[in-house]
Amino acid sequence: MALDINAFDMAKAGQTDTVLDWARNMVIVSYGVVREVLDGVNVRVAYTVQESDSMEQTVDVSLLSLSSQLFQCNITPLVGDQVLILGLDAWSDKVLTGGTEQVHGAKQGYNGQSCVGILMRTLQMGSAFMATFQGTAETPSLSLVAAGGVDTTLYNDFALSFVSGDNAEHPINVDVLENRPYTLRMMSKQEKTIGADIKITIGNNNAGDSVAAAVDITLDEKSDITLTSKSGASVSFDKDFSLTVKGKVDLNIEGDANIKASGDVKVDAGGQCEIKSASGLTLASGDASPWQPNAVPTCPFGMPHGGASCGIVMLKGK
Repeated sequence: MALDINAFDMAKAGQTDTVLDWARNMVIVSYGVVREVLDGVNVRVAYTVQESDSMEQTVDVSLLSLSSQLFQCNITPLVGDQVLILGLDAWSDKVLTGGTEQVHGAKQGYNGQSCVGILMRTLQMGSAFMATFQGTAETPSLSLVAAGGVDTTLYNDFALSFVSGDNAEHPINVDVLENRPYTLRMMSKQEKTIGADIKITIGNNNAGDSVAAAVDITLDEKSDITLTSKSGASVSFDKDFSLTVKGKVDLNIEGDANIKASGDVKVDAGGQCEIKSASGLTLASGDASPWQPNAVPTCPFGMPHGGASCGIVMLKGK
């Protein structure tokens, strides 16, 4: 049977032209946009540069990730992400497992069915999480921006230190915005050394306005709080606020002081007990209303007397 084909058509269908046509369709490096997310690794990508706009050309791409034995950057692909498409020679599914064994039966050659890709784009801003490296070699700078939730999981020891290259003092600011409560848990022994003044303001916002705030410190039965001075003197109290003082203690109160106790009050002094008052001392016991200090320990007349004539005028009974 004679073929209805001329010499020109036969030349077009020759081996050389077939190979050239196949080579033109090779995908070595290209660019695309994610149209569909198949799973966490595989996506369907539309070419952003193609020969014809009559029909969108798509290809399934397996995404590569920046990873090593010590570090991995795992990013979930989303529709609209841009992808750098790479066609691999002798590509195989085993490439994505990280295996280095000899691969048999690999898919040979560059073509639209053997593509991998890397999430990349020319846009420098707009990501939910962004790390910016800038500055110079002498003064490098790292900026981290997180617009979403941050969850840090540590499986081993964690050490964090802030050291400036010029050995100068630089402030470290930690700001918690209003209406953004946070919980700080310390489940083990804590040691902190602070080499400057400490100022804690509770009940004011950033503008200095008064806001409702409460301080609640809960001590377990086996816990207490101890303040120790440089001289070795200490003040401690437990969950019942039983106050224990070791060493010399001077209590200076600037302004009026009111001490109220709903139960009995007992004062034990191992040495001399001295009470000083610039304007007067009033004893308000149940039977102190007619009482004034006497010049002699026992009154021979059977009734209290003394007062100004004895040189004690600021001690009164109430």
